[in-house]
Amino acid sequence: MRPPDEPVAIVRDLLRRDPPSDAPRPVPEYIRQLAWFLDDAIPIGSKWRIGADGLLSFIPGIGDVTGFALSSAVVLAGTKAGVSVPTLFRMILNATAETLAGLIPFAGPFIAMAWKSNKRNLRLIEADLADRHATRRSSLKVLVVGLVMVLIFLILLALALALLVWGVYSTIRGWISR
Repeated sequence: MRPPDEPVAIVRDLLRRDPPSDAPRPVPEYIRQLAWFLDDAIPIGSKWRIGADGLLSFIPGIGDVTGFALSSAVVLAGTKAGVSVPTLFRMILNATAETLAGLIPFAGPFIAMAWKSNKRNLRLIEADLADRHATRRSSLKVLVVGLVMVLIFLILLALALALLVWGVYSTIRGWISR
């Protein structure tokens, strides 16, 4: 016969173990604090807040890369929490968009301060853990729209480059024929 406290010990041991790798895990508190520090740590007036990520954008090149590296910690926390692949790509898109916007001279740092990709990514993690199907569906929609926008941008860029080459060719041809 088993002693009466053995089932309790088995349940206690099961509760002490880490959840299986496919089970969602909560976001650690230090990631929440990092997202707050990067996006909202400094109050500006009574309604606005900025973070270190926006301020880093004022340092050309290095600041944006540093901000992206710090934002990657939030994305990695999403991976560790077990978010779906479309949500993960959407989080990467958020961090990349903020970094690329920060590279725009003069306006970039202000766009980066307003975008707040770390808060967005933290909300995406929480939404994915709460309702994976709905978040995956909305993330797929955002990714498809983003892909279409990138394709349109590339087509417009190719047209602009073709016009530039044509203009330079026409100008040089005009100089040569004189």
